[in-house]
Parts: sequence; structure tokens; C-alpha cells
Amino acid sequence: MALLNPKNTQRTVVMGKINSLWGIDKFHGDVIPKFSLKVDVAIVHVANVPLMHPHEPNDQVVVGDVVGISALWN
Repeated sequence: MALLNPKNTQRTVVMGKINSLWGIDKFHGDVIPKFSLKVDVAIVHVANVPLMHPHEPNDQVVVGDVVGISALWN
């Protein structure tokens, strides 16, 4: 799946695979918020785009921080 920059929806920033759904699965111990998906990030095209749901304790603030792991996306 292609994830788009929320400020410029014509720009693909990440390619990944949906891993989990909201309301059912957890992300960092919390239930995934409504209308969000947990995505396994495979390829990052624009590394400095902020994550929609940053996780500061793990220093995950921009998409470049989560290559090869997961992120939440609306």
C-alpha cells in the first residue's frame, strides 16, 4: 500500500503492508485509534515527513525512523 503525505496527498512517502486494524489490535501497548492502521514500512521515499502518530519514547517522529518496522497511519 502507498501512504501519502497528509499535507500533499499527491506525494507518496512510504510503501508498506497493512499489519493490524483499529479497535482490534494494539500498537506499543495501546489499542489502535479509530480509522488508523498499523503498517509495516518497507520503503520510504520521503524520510522527513512527520508520523501521524509519533512515538517519542522510541525516537520515532518521522517516517525515516520506522523503516523496516511499523507505524500508525490514518
